[in-house]
Amino acid sequence: MSKFKGRALLLISGPGSESEVQVIRDSANTALAPFTLHVQDTQNICMGGRIILALDIECDPAHLSAIETDVRGAVEKFRCDVASEII
Repeated sequence: MSKFKGRALLLISGPGSESEVQVIRDSANTALAPFTLHVQDTQNICMGGRIILALDIECDPAHLSAIETDVRGAVEKFRCDVASEII
């Protein structure tokens, strides 16, 4: 049984290109590093000069607000927005 209490989706979206996805993903991963969580899956879409990066994470739902805030701070320099949802 997993030690995590829940799952959530983190969605990062903003202007960007295929070449910028890894830089944005690395920034998000750096922001996630202090948290006790597990990234189950990641997916990204690059279309029309926009990117959407989705991360499926296992975490304590009580920490999701802090996780979202830290990721938002890490990717704001790329003009990206962050949203999260417990699934």
